Amino acid sequence: MAVKKKAPTKARPSRQTATARANASVTGATKSHFAVLPLDVLKKERSRADRARRPRAKLPSVKADATGFPAAVTFPTTPAVTPGPRVFDPRDGGGARLTTPVRRQTNKDDRCVAHAMASTMETRLCRTSNTSVGVPILSVQHIFEQSGKQVLIDPTAKGVAGGVLEEQCFPKSNGCADPKAHTWRGTVRILTSNAKTRIADMCERLENGAVLIISIPVFANFEGFTGPGVYRATGDEIGAHALCVVGFVDNADGTGAWIVKNSYGKEWGDGGFGKLAWGDPKVDAERVVYAAVAVVAGG
Repeated sequence: MAVKKKAPTKARPSRQTATARANASVTGATKSHFAVLPLDVLKKERSRADRARRPRAKLPSVKADATGFPAAVTFPTTPAVTPGPRVFDPRDGGGARLTTPVRRQTNKDDRCVAHAMASTMETRLCRTSNTSVGVPILSVQHIFEQSGKQVLIDPTAKGVAGGVLEEQCFPKSNGCADPKAHTWRGTVRILTSNAKTRIADMCERLENGAVLIISIPVFANFEGFTGPGVYRATGDEIGAHALCVVGFVDNADGTGAWIVKNSYGKEWGDGGFGKLAWGDPKVDAERVVYAAVAVVAGG
Protein backbone atom coordinates (compact mmCIF):
# COMPACT_ATOMS: atom_id res chain seq x y z
CA MET A 1 0.00 0.00 0.00
CA ALA A 2 1.37 3.42 -0.96
CA VAL A 3 2.28 5.69 1.91
CA LYS A 4 0.73 9.11 1.66
CA LYS A 5 3.33 11.81 2.04
CA LYS A 6 2.64 14.72 4.37
CA ALA A 7 2.60 18.19 2.89
CA PRO A 8 5.63 20.20 3.96
CA THR A 9 4.98 22.50 6.88
CA LYS A 10 5.20 26.17 6.03
CA ALA A 11 7.81 28.00 8.04
CA ARG A 12 6.43 30.78 10.17
CA PRO A 13 7.87 34.19 9.44
CA SER A 14 10.28 35.19 12.17
CA ARG A 15 9.70 38.31 14.21
CA GLN A 16 12.47 40.81 13.57
CA THR A 17 13.49 43.94 15.30
CA ALA A 18 13.69 47.16 13.29
CA THR A 19 17.46 46.81 13.30
CA ALA A 20 17.32 43.22 12.06
CA ARG A 21 14.99 44.25 9.21
CA ALA A 22 17.38 47.06 8.29
CA ASN A 23 20.31 44.64 8.18
CA ALA A 24 18.32 42.01 6.28
CA SER A 25 17.42 44.53 3.59
CA VAL A 26 21.09 44.86 2.66
CA THR A 27 22.22 42.03 0.42
CA GLY A 28 25.41 40.71 -1.04
CA ALA A 29 28.65 42.53 -0.50
CA THR A 30 26.96 45.50 1.19
CA LYS A 31 25.51 43.46 4.07
CA SER A 32 27.00 44.64 7.35
CA HIS A 33 28.65 42.32 9.86
CA PHE A 34 27.78 44.91 12.50
CA ALA A 35 24.32 45.98 13.56
CA VAL A 36 23.14 49.24 12.00
CA LEU A 37 20.14 51.24 13.11
CA PRO A 38 17.22 51.93 10.74
CA LEU A 39 17.38 55.18 8.77
CA ASP A 40 14.20 56.30 10.56
CA VAL A 41 16.37 56.66 13.67
CA LEU A 42 18.61 59.14 11.86
CA LYS A 43 15.57 61.11 10.68
CA LYS A 44 14.39 61.44 14.28
CA GLU A 45 17.86 62.46 15.46
CA ARG A 46 18.13 65.13 12.76
CA SER A 47 14.63 66.44 13.44
CA ARG A 48 15.47 66.85 17.13
CA ALA A 49 18.80 68.56 16.32
CA ASP A 50 17.18 70.93 13.81
CA ARG A 51 14.52 71.97 16.35
CA ALA A 52 17.23 72.62 18.95
CA ARG A 53 18.96 75.07 16.59
CA ARG A 54 15.94 77.39 16.34
CA PRO A 55 16.49 80.84 17.94
CA ARG A 56 15.73 80.84 21.67
CA ALA A 57 16.32 83.03 24.69
CA LYS A 58 19.75 82.59 26.26
CA LEU A 59 19.75 80.80 29.59
CA PRO A 60 21.88 82.21 32.42
CA SER A 61 24.93 80.20 33.39
CA VAL A 62 24.68 78.23 36.63
CA LYS A 63 27.70 77.58 38.82
CA ALA A 64 28.60 74.04 39.80
CA ASP A 65 27.26 72.81 43.13
CA ALA A 66 29.37 71.39 45.96
CA THR A 67 29.82 68.09 44.13
CA GLY A 68 31.12 69.79 41.00
CA PHE A 69 28.07 68.63 39.01
CA PRO A 70 26.81 71.62 36.96
CA ALA A 71 23.09 72.30 36.64
CA ALA A 72 23.80 74.07 33.35
CA VAL A 73 26.83 74.94 31.25
CA THR A 74 27.44 77.94 29.00
CA PHE A 75 30.24 78.45 26.52
CA PRO A 76 31.77 81.67 25.17
CA THR A 77 30.77 82.99 21.75
CA THR A 78 32.50 80.88 19.13
CA PRO A 79 34.71 82.67 16.57
CA ALA A 80 35.31 81.50 13.02
CA VAL A 81 37.72 78.61 12.55
CA THR A 82 41.31 79.82 12.51
CA PRO A 83 43.20 78.33 9.55
CA GLY A 84 45.50 75.46 10.58
CA PRO A 85 47.47 73.40 10.43
CA ARG A 86 46.71 72.10 13.89
CA VAL A 87 45.79 68.70 15.25
CA PHE A 88 43.90 67.99 18.43
CA ASP A 89 44.24 64.28 19.15
CA PRO A 90 43.85 63.16 22.80
CA ARG A 91 45.31 59.79 21.90
CA ASP A 92 48.70 61.51 21.94
CA GLY A 93 48.07 63.97 24.78
CA GLY A 94 51.02 64.21 27.14
CA GLY A 95 52.35 60.88 25.96
CA ALA A 96 49.22 59.17 27.26
CA ARG A 97 46.31 57.66 25.38
CA LEU A 98 43.50 59.80 26.76
CA THR A 99 40.71 57.42 25.94
CA THR A 100 39.69 53.87 26.83
CA PRO A 101 40.02 50.65 24.76
CA VAL A 102 37.97 50.35 21.57
CA ARG A 103 34.86 48.20 21.92
CA ARG A 104 33.53 45.72 19.37
CA GLN A 105 29.81 45.26 18.83
CA THR A 106 28.35 42.42 16.77
CA ASN A 107 25.68 42.07 14.09
CA LYS A 108 23.16 41.32 16.86
CA ASP A 109 24.18 44.25 19.04
CA ASP A 110 22.14 47.35 18.13
CA ARG A 111 23.33 49.39 21.13
CA CYS A 112 25.73 51.61 19.15
CA VAL A 113 24.40 54.72 20.92
CA ALA A 114 25.15 53.13 24.31
CA HIS A 115 28.62 52.09 23.07
CA ALA A 116 29.29 55.64 21.83
CA MET A 117 27.97 57.18 25.05
CA ALA A 118 30.20 54.92 27.17
CA SER A 119 33.25 55.94 25.10
CA THR A 120 32.25 59.60 25.30
CA MET A 121 31.91 59.56 29.10
CA GLU A 122 35.09 57.53 29.61
CA THR A 123 37.10 59.83 27.34
CA ARG A 124 35.73 62.82 29.22
CA LEU A 125 37.05 61.27 32.46
CA CYS A 126 40.44 60.70 30.78
CA ARG A 127 40.53 64.35 29.71
CA THR A 128 39.64 65.51 33.21
CA SER A 129 42.39 63.48 34.88
CA ASN A 130 44.86 63.76 31.94
CA THR A 131 45.40 60.00 31.99
CA SER A 132 43.59 56.81 31.09
CA VAL A 133 45.09 54.98 34.07
CA GLY A 134 42.40 54.09 36.57
CA VAL A 135 39.55 55.40 34.42
CA PRO A 136 36.57 53.03 34.80
CA ILE A 137 35.02 51.06 31.96
CA LEU A 138 31.28 51.81 31.99
CA SER A 139 28.54 49.23 31.40
CA VAL A 140 27.07 49.54 27.90
CA GLN A 141 24.12 47.42 28.99
CA HIS A 142 23.35 49.68 31.96
CA ILE A 143 23.51 52.77 29.73
CA PHE A 144 21.10 51.06 27.34
CA GLU A 145 18.70 50.21 30.16
CA GLN A 146 18.95 53.67 31.72
CA SER A 147 17.76 55.10 28.38
CA GLY A 148 14.65 52.93 28.52
CA LYS A 149 16.29 50.70 25.88
CA GLN A 150 16.10 53.52 23.33
CA VAL A 151 18.39 53.84 20.30
CA LEU A 152 18.36 57.65 20.23
CA ILE A 153 20.98 59.95 21.77
CA ASP A 154 18.57 62.27 23.62
CA PRO A 155 16.97 59.63 25.91
CA THR A 156 20.40 58.08 26.40
CA ALA A 157 21.77 61.47 27.52
CA LYS A 158 18.89 61.81 29.98
CA GLY A 159 19.52 58.28 31.24
CA VAL A 160 23.20 58.80 32.04
CA ALA A 161 22.32 61.92 34.05
CA GLY A 162 20.78 59.55 36.60
CA GLY A 163 23.96 57.50 36.93
CA VAL A 164 25.69 54.61 35.15
CA LEU A 165 27.37 51.63 36.75
CA GLU A 166 30.81 50.36 35.84
CA GLU A 167 31.04 47.21 33.73
CA GLN A 168 32.45 45.24 36.68
CA CYS A 169 29.22 45.89 38.63
CA PHE A 170 26.57 45.33 35.94
CA PRO A 171 24.71 43.18 35.03
CA LYS A 172 26.34 41.12 37.81
CA SER A 173 27.55 42.75 41.00
CA ASN A 174 30.81 40.74 41.03
CA GLY A 175 31.37 41.68 44.63
CA CYS A 176 30.62 45.42 44.32
CA ALA A 177 29.60 45.96 47.92
CA ASP A 178 28.68 49.61 47.32
CA PRO A 179 27.31 50.23 43.79
CA LYS A 180 27.17 53.99 44.45
CA ALA A 181 30.94 53.98 44.68
CA HIS A 182 31.03 52.63 41.12
CA THR A 183 28.40 54.95 39.61
CA TRP A 184 29.07 57.88 37.27
CA ARG A 185 26.72 60.67 36.20
CA GLY A 186 27.08 62.50 32.93
CA THR A 187 25.94 65.90 31.71
CA VAL A 188 25.40 65.55 27.96
CA ARG A 189 23.84 68.42 26.00
CA ILE A 190 22.75 68.85 22.39
CA LEU A 191 24.65 71.50 20.42
CA THR A 192 22.48 74.40 19.28
CA SER A 193 25.00 76.43 17.24
CA ASN A 194 24.07 77.20 13.63
CA ALA A 195 25.68 75.79 10.50
CA LYS A 196 28.06 78.77 10.04
CA THR A 197 29.69 78.37 13.45
CA ARG A 198 29.12 74.64 14.04
CA ILE A 199 32.61 73.40 13.10
CA ALA A 200 34.32 76.11 15.14
CA ASP A 201 31.98 75.39 18.06
CA MET A 202 32.78 71.67 18.00
CA CYS A 203 36.54 72.36 17.82
CA GLU A 204 36.40 74.77 20.73
CA ARG A 205 34.45 72.39 22.92
CA LEU A 206 36.88 69.57 22.21
CA GLU A 207 39.84 71.80 23.06
CA ASN A 208 38.13 72.90 26.29
CA GLY A 209 37.61 69.36 27.56
CA ALA A 210 34.22 68.29 26.19
CA VAL A 211 33.84 65.04 24.21
CA LEU A 212 31.23 64.72 21.46
CA ILE A 213 28.78 62.06 20.32
CA ILE A 214 27.29 62.17 16.81
CA SER A 215 24.77 60.28 14.68
CA ILE A 216 25.56 59.65 11.01
CA PRO A 217 24.24 57.60 8.07
CA VAL A 218 26.02 54.32 7.30
CA PHE A 219 27.03 53.71 3.70
CA ALA A 220 27.99 50.43 2.03
CA ASN A 221 31.74 51.02 2.34
CA PHE A 222 31.74 52.19 5.97
CA GLU A 223 32.26 48.80 7.60
CA GLY A 224 35.32 47.99 5.50
CA PHE A 225 37.06 51.35 6.02
CA THR A 226 40.69 50.94 7.13
CA GLY A 227 43.79 53.08 7.46
CA PRO A 228 44.68 56.54 8.78
CA GLY A 229 43.09 58.44 5.86
CA VAL A 230 39.80 60.33 5.75
CA TYR A 231 36.66 58.26 5.15
CA ARG A 232 34.68 59.04 1.98
CA ALA A 233 31.21 57.50 1.66
CA THR A 234 30.31 55.42 -1.39
CA GLY A 235 27.52 53.00 -2.22
CA ASP A 236 24.05 52.70 -0.75
CA GLU A 237 22.91 54.36 2.44
CA ILE A 238 22.03 51.34 4.59
CA GLY A 239 21.33 52.61 8.11
CA ALA A 240 22.41 54.86 10.97
CA HIS A 241 25.21 54.72 13.52
CA ALA A 242 26.52 56.66 16.55
CA LEU A 243 30.17 57.55 17.13
CA CYS A 244 32.31 59.30 19.74
CA VAL A 245 34.31 62.33 18.52
CA VAL A 246 37.60 62.66 20.40
CA GLY A 247 39.53 65.19 18.33
CA PHE A 248 40.05 66.94 15.00
CA VAL A 249 42.54 67.81 12.25
CA ASP A 250 42.51 71.39 10.96
CA ASN A 251 44.45 71.86 7.72
CA ALA A 252 46.05 75.06 6.44
CA ASP A 253 43.74 75.12 3.40
CA GLY A 254 40.61 75.30 5.55
CA THR A 255 39.68 71.64 5.21
CA GLY A 256 39.59 69.36 8.22
CA ALA A 257 38.35 66.14 9.74
CA TRP A 258 36.89 64.79 12.97
CA ILE A 259 38.78 62.02 14.76
CA VAL A 260 36.15 59.49 15.80
CA LYS A 261 36.20 56.41 18.00
CA ASN A 262 34.05 53.57 16.66
CA SER A 263 32.70 50.38 18.23
CA TYR A 264 33.67 48.04 15.38
CA GLY A 265 36.84 46.71 16.98
CA LYS A 266 40.47 47.60 16.29
CA GLU A 267 40.28 46.24 12.73
CA TRP A 268 38.18 49.21 11.62
CA GLY A 269 39.88 52.41 10.50
CA ASP A 270 43.17 53.08 12.27
CA GLY A 271 43.11 50.82 15.34
CA GLY A 272 39.37 51.43 15.81
CA PHE A 273 39.56 55.18 15.15
CA GLY A 274 38.81 57.04 11.93
CA LYS A 275 38.51 60.48 10.33
CA LEU A 276 35.32 62.04 8.95
CA ALA A 277 35.72 65.09 6.69
CA TRP A 278 34.38 68.44 7.82
CA GLY A 279 31.30 69.52 5.89
CA ASP A 280 30.92 66.24 3.96
CA PRO A 281 27.34 66.52 2.59
CA LYS A 282 26.89 62.74 2.57
CA VAL A 283 28.04 61.95 6.10
CA ASP A 284 26.94 65.33 7.53
CA ALA A 285 28.79 64.67 10.80
CA GLU A 286 27.97 68.16 12.12
CA ARG A 287 24.18 67.69 11.87
CA VAL A 288 23.46 65.72 15.08
CA VAL A 289 25.96 66.55 17.83
CA TYR A 290 25.84 66.22 21.63
CA ALA A 291 28.61 67.24 24.04
CA ALA A 292 29.59 65.51 27.28
CA VAL A 293 30.59 68.51 29.37
CA ALA A 294 30.86 66.81 32.77
CA VAL A 295 31.17 63.30 34.22
CA VAL A 296 31.31 62.94 38.01
CA ALA A 297 31.24 60.10 40.53
CA GLY A 298 28.20 59.29 42.64
CA GLY A 299 24.81 57.63 42.31
